Amino acid sequence: MVCKIYIIFIVFAETMDFIDLPEEVLIIIIRLLDAKSMHNVYNTCKYLRQILSQHGVVKKFNMCRNTMGTARSLKLDFFKDISRHLQELNMSGIHDLTKTSLLSVIKRLKCLKSLDISYTNITIIDFMEIYKLCPTIKCICLNFVFGKLGMTKISHNLILECKNMFKNFDKIHFVGSTGNLLNDNLPLYILSECNLKALKFSASECNYAFTTNHIPLNFEELQQNLQFNYCNICILNWREQNQYYQNLNTIPFFSHLDFKNYEFIVTTRLHINNCNVFTSPLFKPFFNEHFNIEAKVINQLEKPLFGNVSIMLWNKNCTKFDDTFFNKLYDEIKQYYPAQFSVDTGPVSSKLNWFYTLSKIQADEDTMKIHAPHAPKRRMAHPNVVLNYDSLFYQKDKFMLSIVFQDHLRNAAALSNDCDYLRKITFLSLTGIVRYSIDFFNILFSCCISLETLDVESTIVSSCTLPISRSLHLSQCLKNFRLIDKKIDFNALVTSLSKCSTLENIHIIEDKLLGLCTLADASSIVENCDYLYYLYIEAPISENEQLKHTRLLNKTITKCGKYHVNTVIQPKADNARYRYHYDPYIEIFYLSPIKQL
Repeated sequence: MVCKIYIIFIVFAETMDFIDLPEEVLIIIIRLLDAKSMHNVYNTCKYLRQILSQHGVVKKFNMCRNTMGTARSLKLDFFKDISRHLQELNMSGIHDLTKTSLLSVIKRLKCLKSLDISYTNITIIDFMEIYKLCPTIKCICLNFVFGKLGMTKISHNLILECKNMFKNFDKIHFVGSTGNLLNDNLPLYILSECNLKALKFSASECNYAFTTNHIPLNFEELQQNLQFNYCNICILNWREQNQYYQNLNTIPFFSHLDFKNYEFIVTTRLHINNCNVFTSPLFKPFFNEHFNIEAKVINQLEKPLFGNVSIMLWNKNCTKFDDTFFNKLYDEIKQYYPAQFSVDTGPVSSKLNWFYTLSKIQADEDTMKIHAPHAPKRRMAHPNVVLNYDSLFYQKDKFMLSIVFQDHLRNAAALSNDCDYLRKITFLSLTGIVRYSIDFFNILFSCCISLETLDVESTIVSSCTLPISRSLHLSQCLKNFRLIDKKIDFNALVTSLSKCSTLENIHIIEDKLLGLCTLADASSIVENCDYLYYLYIEAPISENEQLKHTRLLNKTITKCGKYHVNTVIQPKADNARYRYHYDPYIEIFYLSPIKQL
């Protein structure tokens, strides 16, 4: 469909202006645009404003991870005109969204059915006020938080009000901590009168505080009334130093389910190459056929959780397990199971788009020998090993690649300008213990002409900051950049990042073990990167250093009017391993295959 639209657009564009296209074609094109592009079209002329404002033209609007992601966008004439007909609104991760700003526009959303306000400042108590003004909402995604951080006591009347409100919903997605979502009965009690098409829990942060330990309520009888067609529970732990261990049957949600009524899939991952799948008998052939995974059949969820976890359950009485179901399931979960390959295998699967390899950088023994029999002994440099995967990816047009380097430092990893597969990579992750050749990143940024997301976790044996800083300006398409290094030259890196105008999402983490470091003023990144919406810097810095740079960035944001930019200067805490906050900004780097569906 998209290709046909582009062909139509090209044909008309050769003979007439964009606004001369038939209205039906304009509407199809508009629906394919992202939020910022829609806004630009709206500002073009009165005729296009009228089309965008028509009923049924803009049904979905996504403000997440783009330059429209600020509460100030709600005040634009553009949003006011399209809001009357919106059915789905995604505001996940908008840093300045408050109850007041959303209440000011919610009355106009007369057709709204789906609202995502997760990872914002909106609490459940706030949403209760919002819902009163917009009772058409049937699908909601929000934080399972009632008030201020550390709030431990919630009144019985408030809980009953929540229960009466949520029973009107078809789909509910709660985002919270391991403590208040998994180890507490409160979510189940609040949902005890629901009959849901879909229920989702995302445990996205490590917090062992309970929310209802002072409420003397008997939950057990009421929990059994919760009904759902589909349920998905995720534990999103991207800091692998902190593993979450707990038996599934000790979680309140599962202790009251009769598993004879459900088909299920449980996936656990510690690392990209460590995956375990447990299923009911129905799904065993499915994993063999599509992912070459030998799923373990179990009858009860008695396995321990560890690392990142996804649990999916389907009610047998409400689900038709036909070809349509399995085709849809495959499309949704294939991101959970990237395929492993090695240089000895044949071409990769044509079905999948994400691949990983465990690479041990070691040259062939023949390249290490001196062939002259009487040659004098002399010290020779170990040759670089070129990562050439052309024969494996020649059938792919675009793909995602994760390389986990094994612990072998005799040779350096290198790239070649002649490798065609580099031009097809859209996502690249480089982790593990490795040395890079002198021109590695120069070739990477020059040849990876489709690369939008780069994740590099370097080690003390091969710092990447300076070679990346020297070459980053060569990239023409990089949007998302994440770097972890032991020692970062912030002046060089900030200067380089500010020259890469396509950047949207930046995460810089100095993993220094001892001592404090000094940051560079990152204001030039905000000034020069017009598409930037998130800048995260974590380093061992003092509180004064944090406040200083936070003020500098806020001042620049105000001066440039870029209120959509969310900047975070985070001191590296001693207990950082106990924090694994997961949000839409970090999600894009695929630190674990398991993520919110």
